[in-house]
Amino acid sequence: MNLQNADFMGFVKSVSTASADIVSSKETPTADGGKEVVTTYNDGTTETISYYPDGEYKFKKVDGTNTLPLK
Repeated sequence: MNLQNADFMGFVKSVSTASADIVSSKETPTADGGKEVVTTYNDGTTETISYYPDGEYKFKKVDGTNTLPLK
């Protein structure tokens, strides 16, 4: 699946406004030209999703303990 940046951020924003469990969500660029989205939830859980410039996912990490490849 190849998502455009606007598609992905639109999805993240729609989820964060629709869910009372999300405290914040922030996107930052990565050194390899990709993006990283970090979402913090009310229960203290932090979820990190990183993806490459072409929209392909690198990994998803929850609470800094579980890293799951998304390819």
